[in-house]
Amino acid sequence: MKRQDYYDYTDVSPYREVSLAALVTYVLRKWRILLLAGLIGAVLLGGLQVVRYRGRRDSINEKRATYEQEMEGYENARVSYQEEINELEDTINQRQNYVRDSVLMNIDAQHAGIATAVLTVRVPELANEADADDTAGTLRMNDLVRTFCQYVRGGENAEAISAEVGIASGDLRELVSASYEETPRQVTTSGTNQTTLYISDQTTGILTVTARAGDQETAGRILDLLLARMEERAAALRETEGEFELVTLSRDLTTGVDNELMTYQNLKFAEIYTLQNNLNNKQKFLTALAKPSRADAYSAKTLLKTGIKYGIAGFVGVFGLLALVLAFWILLSGRILTPAEIDRKYKFKTLAVFDRSPDIKGLFIDRFLHRPADAVSAMDTEDTYDLLFSRIRNIAGAGARSGVTGPVLLVGVLSDKKIHTLQKALAERAAGKGERLGFRCVSDPVRHPASLHMLRECGCVVLAGELGRTTYADFRRTVDLVDDTGKPVIGTVYF
Repeated sequence: MKRQDYYDYTDVSPYREVSLAALVTYVLRKWRILLLAGLIGAVLLGGLQVVRYRGRRDSINEKRATYEQEMEGYENARVSYQEEINELEDTINQRQNYVRDSVLMNIDAQHAGIATAVLTVRVPELANEADADDTAGTLRMNDLVRTFCQYVRGGENAEAISAEVGIASGDLRELVSASYEETPRQVTTSGTNQTTLYISDQTTGILTVTARAGDQETAGRILDLLLARMEERAAALRETEGEFELVTLSRDLTTGVDNELMTYQNLKFAEIYTLQNNLNNKQKFLTALAKPSRADAYSAKTLLKTGIKYGIAGFVGVFGLLALVLAFWILLSGRILTPAEIDRKYKFKTLAVFDRSPDIKGLFIDRFLHRPADAVSAMDTEDTYDLLFSRIRNIAGAGARSGVTGPVLLVGVLSDKKIHTLQKALAERAAGKGERLGFRCVSDPVRHPASLHMLRECGCVVLAGELGRTTYADFRRTVDLVDDTGKPVIGTVYF
């Protein structure tokens, strides 16, 4: 049987596959050293930071005082900005609601209905042209004009009129306006017959009342109802103020551009725009407001926290650094950590893995970390020998399909004691079963080349190695030596 029927030794990758889990397990086997180193690192770094912290007591208290002042200023500024933002938001909401709901703001200023009436008050004292300079009569007339103007502006009859028109009283007050003129009047000086112009501090007796609406008809109706209420007011005033007459000089009803309304509406929209800009600026200021960096006051609690924090950092740092060093050392040493590192590369069959963890003296964690990943935990050493013998007999024994003849040679890359113990255990089981299956052993043929002549006398080879001790390079060289003889390797066994 040719060796190519079993393995192709020439198709071997130059790279070595290492199990990360196995590497971590081998590193953690030194947990006592790692723990001790971590504790030393924790004590050194934590203690150093505690000493430094105690030495900076005065500067820490100064920084704390500065922090409290800055924090107070920060909070005051934040609260102030937030209050201004809230106030601006409320104002904007009010203005927007007004623009949305107000009848006046919803009138199309390009096609507004406008009703205007010009009125005056006639008093008996100024019935003739000769009485034009009667100061008392002029004052009385102007007082009455102002009274009617305030009456219209005050909206005393807004509810009654709004009920008839179908407009809310609050909106109606906006639709109605009143004004009286302030113009120079002429006075003749009796001594020189010269005419002198001066600005009087009294208004003239002209009252202008205006009503606006979305259409001309509604504006005219509002004005008519308002004039009627003014006549009722005039009748009541005659009983207290004496005789006078409220006269309508002119009345105009139009539909067109209302420049005054247009200016008012634009002003309201501009106010909202300005308020929104102010709100955006305040929000930017609030967002850009930097919170001072926290500075703790000196205290025993902080001292303890500092020691603990840096102690943990020192423990983790030293523990991790030493674990990394151990991992590199294991990798550089080239030790085989799992059977897959060899068997997967050369396509060998793993016949058995001995679990030596029960022989480890120490804590449970030590036994757990020393158990090979591929070992069957329920099997002790004797059971593993039985399993190994059965598998070898089924592969290389009499009647096996492999057709191997001759003794089985155990080639071990491990100590003489272990390879001879393995050979003895298998030979005893062969004798006990009445099998004519012989076992021979060779320990470390790379370093004992004189024993290589036994390879030519055997029928097949079983390679043996010790996980965590046998190096990858030694095992590979052993495989090369076996390959030179052309003897088939039926499998591997690991301790």
